[in-house]
Amino acid sequence: PLVTGPSGLYDAAQILRGRDRERVIRGAGDVVYVLGIDPKAGDYWYIYRPAGAIVSLDGKEVLGYESRFLGTARVEKFGDLATVRIETSVEEIIVGDRMVPAPRETLVNYVPHAPDKPVNARILRVPWGGLETGRGGIVTLDQGTADGMEVGHVLAVYRVVDPIEDPRPSRQQTIILRFLD
Repeated sequence: PLVTGPSGLYDAAQILRGRDRERVIRGAGDVVYVLGIDPKAGDYWYIYRPAGAIVSLDGKEVLGYESRFLGTARVEKFGDLATVRIETSVEEIIVGDRMVPAPRETLVNYVPHAPDKPVNARILRVPWGGLETGRGGIVTLDQGTADGMEVGHVLAVYRVVDPIEDPRPSRQQTIILRFLD
């Protein structure tokens, strides 16, 4: 997923239509026409669809927007309305989906490590509108670099569940469990 600032993908290039008007859904190998392609940004682009706002825990402030990755495309002809061929797709691609230039490949060298101080953060969003995720999942937190987070930080997720009563009569006790996900 892509997380953007408060403006979202408003100014991103937009797919206006496909080569054959009758089809609604596009995929790998299809040609589409895109408005807003900047030739200086290169010919390789990522395709996204806005997935919703990321709001503060109190629900009063929009912190940014999540967009779902749909695939990749390569520009075949630049112009006011660029001709673009979809190279890969992980989901269907439709008119209105947005495109951003693929970033130049950079090597980020890091060693996974724990932060220097305890982190008390909350998960704001799980990608694709999910409610749960598993080990190694991607989540959006309410903290970032301004709060001391850095590339390579590895965090554990703790959640406290309600006490679980032991139903066996000989063991009338409450078992308190703490889960480490």
